[in-house]
Amino acid sequence: ELGGAAFCLRLPLVAPAGSVLSAPEAVCPENLHDYANGVVGPQKPWSPRPVVAALPTVLVVEDNPQIRRFICDNLADLYNVVAVNDGAQALAVLAERPVDLVLSDLMMPRLSGAELLQQMRQAPGLRQVPFVMLTAHANHKDHVTMLEGGAQDYLAKPFSTLELRARIGNLISMKRARDILQDELHSREASVEDLASQVQARRHELEAAIKAALTAQHAAEQLSRAKTDFINMISHELRTPLTAMSLQLMRLQRHHNQFSEAQRGALAQLHGSSQRLAGLIESLLQHNKAQSGRLTLQQHTFVVHDVVAALVAELAPQAEAQRLEVRLLSEDRGLQLHSDSELLRIILSNLLVNALKFTPPEGLVEVRTRLDGDHLVIDVSDSGPGIAAEDQAAIFEPFVHLEPVMQKHTPGVGLGLTLVKTITQALGGNIALQSAFGQGATFSLRLPHTAHAAASTPQAQGL
Repeated sequence: ELGGAAFCLRLPLVAPAGSVLSAPEAVCPENLHDYANGVVGPQKPWSPRPVVAALPTVLVVEDNPQIRRFICDNLADLYNVVAVNDGAQALAVLAERPVDLVLSDLMMPRLSGAELLQQMRQAPGLRQVPFVMLTAHANHKDHVTMLEGGAQDYLAKPFSTLELRARIGNLISMKRARDILQDELHSREASVEDLASQVQARRHELEAAIKAALTAQHAAEQLSRAKTDFINMISHELRTPLTAMSLQLMRLQRHHNQFSEAQRGALAQLHGSSQRLAGLIESLLQHNKAQSGRLTLQQHTFVVHDVVAALVAELAPQAEAQRLEVRLLSEDRGLQLHSDSELLRIILSNLLVNALKFTPPEGLVEVRTRLDGDHLVIDVSDSGPGIAAEDQAAIFEPFVHLEPVMQKHTPGVGLGLTLVKTITQALGGNIALQSAFGQGATFSLRLPHTAHAAASTPQAQGL
């Protein structure tokens, strides 16, 4: 089991006098060297095995052929083994091929193990190669000197096969782990450099995008101000003649009994048109206020039924002209709400006008007020064509029409429901739609009714 040393046995050719012999005659050839070669044969030099790419490579540097063969035979099943006689040959091998570990004797001709170690540690490509020194010296100081010189370990002769394989295996494993970590580090460094380059490029792109966005924002703000000014100007210019026309229509309606049936029909049409135009102007103004953050809440306590009933009465002529029934159902006519009654009127006006607009003649529009827990709920239902499920989310967007603009049969610019949603949210509520194509539609307005909800909302706030 032991190796790394040569033992010489000296025996006498003739037994001493008086010795007990196991055989009657001793057989002794004249030439003991020739006899020994005949028994065990001459020692052949060690032949390397074929190289296996997946195995680590160990370079064995030993001038004693018996010890060199012993080492190679015990490592060949685990590693690709390269064997040389001295340090000079080892340097030649290291210049030609990479190795994973060098196992070198200390005392050798031409170039000793210490000199080989020194030259390897001075060469940039060989500094990290593990080095194990073989030595017959048991001096602790010499062992420390070898380790300080750059050797990772040493083997003192004689050594066992198990010790040889264990020390070589540990260093090979650490070297392989270090190589993997080094490759990963280089990969990470390359990735970091690439990432830094990408970040720098992205930074320039973002700076350019921010600059473009700021320019676009400035242009949009200018356009928004111009739009606001234009809408305010147009609304003022339209309101003035519309007010005068409405006053004249009211005077004529007081004497409608004096007109013929055709004249009364024309008067009703004029009244309906003026109401739609007034609603359109109001929608534009309120939408403009909401978009510019100038919509404010003027809260007070009022009776809900009174606001809804007044609005239903106001739209009665339009409903009558379209031969529609408008039904108002209030569970509690004395129910009060602390909110903005004018904004509530605008919400309900848009919902009712929408219901009248899409309900066919002889149809029904129903308004129901009820209390649901801590919320006031106002349902506006119609018996119109209904709204398909895939279109229900889009109808609350501004300027959205469910029919092509050039084929529209119903008046409006598509701001009514957008305004309903915006004002409802400003009042702390929400608007929901229940509908199916061909089955009418119900819009449910929910507003907070509890004292806590009313008190938590300021008297006036901007959107």
